[in-house]
Amino acid sequence: MNQTESTTTIVKDLYYLPPLTWFPDIIGKTELKTDGSKSFVKSSFHNRCYIGAANGKLLLSVPVAGGRSVKEALKDVRISYADKWQQHHWNSICSAYNKSTFFPYYEDHFRRFFEEKTEFLAELNIQLLYICFKILDINIDIDFQHQTREPESGYHTGKHLISDAAETVMPYYQVFQDRHGFMAGLSIIDLIFNLGPDAKKHLLQLR
Repeated sequence: MNQTESTTTIVKDLYYLPPLTWFPDIIGKTELKTDGSKSFVKSSFHNRCYIGAANGKLLLSVPVAGGRSVKEALKDVRISYADKWQQHHWNSICSAYNKSTFFPYYEDHFRRFFEEKTEFLAELNIQLLYICFKILDINIDIDFQHQTREPESGYHTGKHLISDAAETVMPYYQVFQDRHGFMAGLSIIDLIFNLGPDAKKHLLQLR
């Protein structure tokens, strides 16, 4: 990897509406590489995220075909629509954030992903990331690799289990902080709906 690549490329795991701590170090990069040949990890951010709800942190999980027995590469993992998870996720998001300042401005950016069916989990994750990038004014392309590559410097192989979600970050205003205090480890959408145009500024302060 030459000097130019090292300053413009970053490699990370591909998550479903990632925690906000996933984002600060991609700002200023031009390419995000993610390896679809890596194994899907159960009970991880690959298909799960937390939001800040009225009763505290709420876990949202995208069901996958094969359930807990799935042992496929992330690129091959299909979403299951046996249950109405999309309706549950969207209703939960609306309930959690409909009183936040910026939800009315951004809800239409996300709504369609909970109305249209996407076959593969990785495809859903990538499309949602591009929406987040657009809102956050982060100009970066995603290189979704389908072949196993040699490990690269800086590859984020850890911190993707849900148990790692309680990372301490700089507090910001949250809808239900008067009930629960500041809730760390939440999805990027919590920051977007609560801070709006100032969300990127907050991410920069976490670097």
